[in-house]
Amino acid sequence: MVRQKPISLKIYDDLLQELDKEAEVSLRKRNAIINAAVRKYIICQDARRLYRCADPTNKQTIVRRVLMEIFPEALPW
Repeated sequence: MVRQKPISLKIYDDLLQELDKEAEVSLRKRNAIINAAVRKYIICQDARRLYRCADPTNKQTIVRRVLMEIFPEALPW
């Protein structure tokens, strides 16, 4: 079962250089890094929408939930 679809991407030269450096130091493939970045972007955008709509008592919970997903080593705080 195919779970991936090929896409084409235009990327700035400097960003591609940073991506290549990250791939080299982390021993991960570009594709895996790009997939992780897209997932984190979607999580952040969704959280921003929730945050704007949330009542003030729930805003900290939303921020904590996002941090747990994208930057777990920053918690607890």
